[in-house]
Amino acid sequence: AWRSRLELLSTATPHPPRYSTARASCSAPLTDAYSSTPTSSMLVSAALLLGTGGGEPLLPSGFRLAVWPPLPPPPPPPPPSPEPPPPSPHPPPPEVQIDDDVREAVSAMSIEQKVGQMTQIDISQVVSYTGNCKGGFLWADRRSCQPELDRQKLRTWLSQFGLGSLLNSPYASGCVGSVCGWTAAQFRAFVREVQLEAAAAGVPPLLFGLDSTHGAAYVLDATVLPHQLSVGATF
Repeated sequence: AWRSRLELLSTATPHPPRYSTARASCSAPLTDAYSSTPTSSMLVSAALLLGTGGGEPLLPSGFRLAVWPPLPPPPPPPPPSPEPPPPSPHPPPPEVQIDDDVREAVSAMSIEQKVGQMTQIDISQVVSYTGNCKGGFLWADRRSCQPELDRQKLRTWLSQFGLGSLLNSPYASGCVGSVCGWTAAQFRAFVREVQLEAAAAGVPPLLFGLDSTHGAAYVLDATVLPHQLSVGATF
């Protein structure tokens, strides 16, 4: 025995269906969409259980038998969730230890002071080309006067902006007369004066940077070779 889902369609008003060995349930006649009069066609949904005698069911004249296709198979189950990655064999970096005095100093700073500590300017902003001028000039002359610390400019940067660091050499853009740089002793003297002004202004000591990627080219009478970059590449 087997079950089928059947749809019986008719183009004329049918007689009651007759089946040799069948059980059927018929729906009411369909009505026209624009009137209450039954249409000439009627949809009969039947569930047939064929008997053991076999053969086709006896259908009224004008009916045809349509077997609905089987239902599609259920969708496959979703793929399993990916396994979590294995733990890294490398240990986590150690926690950075910060000295208590550093924590206290930073926590006592205002937002403006912290921004100032992150501000770096070129050294040309705090020097004046008024040193050793030929002919005793009373004004700055980049072509004939040597650079020297301008304390008024530096105090303005310290008091109004909380300056954090200085960078470069005052000779970075070229020589002044026959002089093309400061010696190491002259750099130390300049930085010492800057730190005295910073202490008087009540700001942290300034950082000073000097580009030396291709050797100490900005320092007069310094060793240029071997370059730091070349030495680092040998490891």
